[in-house]
Amino acid sequence: MGLWEIILIAVGLSLDVFAYSLYRGAMVSTVQKADMAKMCGIFAGCETGALFVGVMITYIPAIRGFYKNASQLWMILAAVTFLALGVYMIIRGIRKGRNPIVERKADKMNPKVIFMWALITSLDALVAGIGFGFLDLRLLGLLVVMAVVTVLSVLAGLALGYRLGCSPMNRLISIGGGVVLIGGIDIMVHYFLL
Repeated sequence: MGLWEIILIAVGLSLDVFAYSLYRGAMVSTVQKADMAKMCGIFAGCETGALFVGVMITYIPAIRGFYKNASQLWMILAAVTFLALGVYMIIRGIRKGRNPIVERKADKMNPKVIFMWALITSLDALVAGIGFGFLDLRLLGLLVVMAVVTVLSVLAGLALGYRLGCSPMNRLISIGGGVVLIGGIDIMVHYFLL
């Protein structure tokens, strides 16, 4: 798996972070640098932490031993993981799109609430970490890419939410699912058809 494929999947995974940041940016009357730094740290920490745990799951000796005996099966499982995750994100975005978003000003940022949302949005990174672990990719590179993409997503989401409001939020979750789905299809094509 190439760097561009990893970046593509990281962007897809971080679009729900972007969507939440967009929502948060729409609620503030001014964007504070300290709040931006807290959100970047919390979200990047949760996303990379979940990715790390997902990869580490594949290093459990029983799983790793089985992996060496059935590497083709794990490649299929990695591709299916990304495909299923993409479909799930698309469905989640569509379902949330039916509910109108109510914007209200809330300048005070509660780090506990931000942390809760960071945990929720990082569940897909956990599943993606398992998929990445099956592909035996370099862990440090994955974590750096995920952290950078997440920070950029938070910053862009806050800025655009502040300027535009949060109306495009649910569409972005579906788009993120589409990007992850493309990554899963790319794995299938790259590893199984070529």
